[in-house]
Amino acid sequence: MKILLIDDERNFLDNREATVARDCKSAIEILKEDAKFDEIWLDYSLGRSGDILDALFYFEEVAKAGNPIDTKFVIHTSSGSGAHLIETILKEAGYSNMETINYRKYLDH
Repeated sequence: MKILLIDDERNFLDNREATVARDCKSAIEILKEDAKFDEIWLDYSLGRSGDILDALFYFEEVAKAGNPIDTKFVIHTSSGSGAHLIETILKEAGYSNMETINYRKYLDH
């Protein structure tokens, strides 16, 4: 399974293989090179680099251009309002394959 983890500090507890982006700029660069991920894990707050919004706007942009990213979005933020915002933006962009999870079961910190 090919996974993109967008999170400023966390890693998978089970050490599963993943491409990791610590900020939106890195995530977008990775996706522009290869958008074929089985899952994209999204954290809302990305520490000093801000939040996930630039990546969400990128997902929205490619969907509007007729090239939506074919993936499952896994929302793993500790922010309830952040999770709701992520879900709302993805749904409005036409994405439906998403799940919100308790990150403590899968990620450190």
